[in-house]
Amino acid sequence: MSFLRKITIYLFCLSLFSLTLSPKQLKAEELDTSKLHSQYIYLMDGDTGQTLFSKDGDASIYPASMTKMMTAILAIEHFDDLQEKILITNETYAEIAGVGASLAGFSVGDHPTIEDLLYGTLMPSGAECAQALAIGVAGSIADFVTLMNTKALEIGMTKTHFTNPTGLHNDDQYSTCRDMAVLLNYCRQSDLFTKITTTYTYDSSPVLSHVRGLHMEKLLIDRMFEEIPGFEGGKSGYTPTAGRCLASSATINGVHYILATAKSRLDIGAQTDAIEIYEWAASEFKKTTVVTPGELFGTIPVIDAKEEEEITIQAEEAIELVTRRGSEVTKEVHFVESIQAPAEEGESLGSVVIKYKDEVLFEKSYYLDHAIEENDRLKLERFLRQNPLLVFFYGSFVFLLLLFLVMNIRNQLK
Repeated sequence: MSFLRKITIYLFCLSLFSLTLSPKQLKAEELDTSKLHSQYIYLMDGDTGQTLFSKDGDASIYPASMTKMMTAILAIEHFDDLQEKILITNETYAEIAGVGASLAGFSVGDHPTIEDLLYGTLMPSGAECAQALAIGVAGSIADFVTLMNTKALEIGMTKTHFTNPTGLHNDDQYSTCRDMAVLLNYCRQSDLFTKITTTYTYDSSPVLSHVRGLHMEKLLIDRMFEEIPGFEGGKSGYTPTAGRCLASSATINGVHYILATAKSRLDIGAQTDAIEIYEWAASEFKKTTVVTPGELFGTIPVIDAKEEEEITIQAEEAIELVTRRGSEVTKEVHFVESIQAPAEEGESLGSVVIKYKDEVLFEKSYYLDHAIEENDRLKLERFLRQNPLLVFFYGSFVFLLLLFLVMNIRNQLK
């Protein structure tokens, strides 16, 4: 056998071998949580709310300073004038003095603006700023906490209870990583919130204790912005009981990730975990158009209708979902076999379900958007069934009339 022929056969076999490997290479890889420091993890798609990864994401945690996201968003939604000023008083420090709370640096007697206090709450995690905003919004800490819990339920935080606006430890202040992700996803709808959480440094307006303004820096390390493409910041937290916590977001390859982690015992564990998780997610997930606008889901025959012979069900808009690498998404159509006229508006037609394995990614129910009128034959049959006496009367009349005509004709023929 010639050398050239040997090379040709070798390359052919190699190509076949590589083809057999390709499905394996596309197989999704699970996140190795043994390398992570956070005890609780929850990753979601911010656009659809789809769960992408969870490690005890619904277990109860202490949210620490991630709490301040709720404080900030309530203040953002309450105040129209960001240049309005709030006096820092002894009441501001009443519940946070001497307990090791992180501070932005404002002193009693200072008059920072709402904008200053928002930056102070979210960047250096200033407890005095959170307290001042809470009192400014509701008049008291207790009344503000009521607003916090009301808002939590409103936006879908079903396993959260707040007792203070700062995140200082309280056994009755608890949440979950899922709920913290839901909160951050809601907060990201605010342009101001996003601006603050993506700002590195900020100088406040002049105040009594800082005549040139109070200089603030973000607690999140620059490394995350450098190593995670599309990183959009977030809010960290720490208490000895809660451990290191972090709620953050990033948009990578069109996927809007929301990540919450809690209870890392390593000082930089929350940050290094976030980098690891985002890198894994970037390699595993992709945004996929699973339904195109106008795509036909199916048709349903209409029986005994005056005009329509069938109902056509189509997708009104594109449906984009986040899918795993190498995953197969299936569409299940569950429609009624037919519609019998007459039919009322709002009658159920069935549903479309999109699944990845056994997980439902999307489900939509469809209903008849108009009434369907029966044909004339059915109308007549229904009329006859509903009016038996009238049918008997007219039937008898017609019978007698025919009998009279027949007898009259017979008499004339004689």
